[in-house]
Order: sequence, then structure tokens, then C-alpha cells
Amino acid sequence: MYRFAAMIHIVIVLLSLVQNSDSVASRNATLQSDLMAQAFLHQDYPTFERYAYPGLTRLLGGKDKLEAVLKQGRDMMDQQGLQLNSIDMQRPASLVKTPATLQCVLRETMNYSTFTDTVYIIGVSRDKGLHWTFLNAGKKDLATLRKTFPELSTELKIPASQ
Repeated sequence: MYRFAAMIHIVIVLLSLVQNSDSVASRNATLQSDLMAQAFLHQDYPTFERYAYPGLTRLLGGKDKLEAVLKQGRDMMDQQGLQLNSIDMQRPASLVKTPATLQCVLRETMNYSTFTDTVYIIGVSRDKGLHWTFLNAGKKDLATLRKTFPELSTELKIPASQ
């Protein structure tokens, strides 16, 4: 009987550790996605690039090309009179574990001077949630994104952008 109780205790401790690691990973994803969002808001492109999903950076042709695309996007916003006032990140609802990564989807709310836009960001961690990189899902569904980024888990749930 004592052995059974000891085994149950060990299982409970291990489950709490798993929950703790998921909680830390989720918190790290939220904090790091917010750092990336604030970098975009303040046009701090070197910081933004540190959190950009490497597959996207490669697809665009490197960090210089990524920075050029970001600047072009901000220039277009300025030309249209769009003033981005703040960006808010929401904690991921769940984490998806693959053999090599943790992945999640975070809701990003972009507050402009005249309207609010909600988009979804995919987070990918290769070190069990310690460090994260991010990819904006845009208006694309998961099947479309997986054609370009097959590493993305089929278990991710990306709501339709609002």
C-alpha cells in the first residue's frame, strides 16, 4: 500500500512539473511576442528580427530583406494616414508539442487611431518554451501556411482573422 501511495505522489509531482513548464513556456511566449510587437510599434527592427520565425526570414532573403519589408509596410501605413497606437498580445490558449518544437497561437490586437484589428501569430520554440520566434498568420489558413512552412503542426488552431 505504501508503494502505491508513493507512486501516486510521484505521478502528481511530475504532472505538476509538466503543468509548471507549460505555464512558463506560455508566459515566455506571451512576453516575447509582446517584445516583438513593441519593437514593431517603435520601429526597432533589429529587436523585431530576433523574434521573427527563421523560415520567414529565409523566405524573404535574409534579415536585410525582412527589415526592408517592415519599413515598406510602415511607409504604406504612414501614406494611408494610419497611426498605430498600441499592440496587445494575449496569452496562448494552449501549447502544441511536436517532436522538435512547442508551438502556439496568440491573438494580437493592433489599436490604430481610428480602428482596431485582430490577427493571429504563430509561436515556435525549439528549446521547450524558453525562447520563441513568431510568424503572422495573416489571412491564411493553416493548410496554406503549411505549404510554405511544413514544420507547423496540424494541431494548431488559427481562428479566422477579424
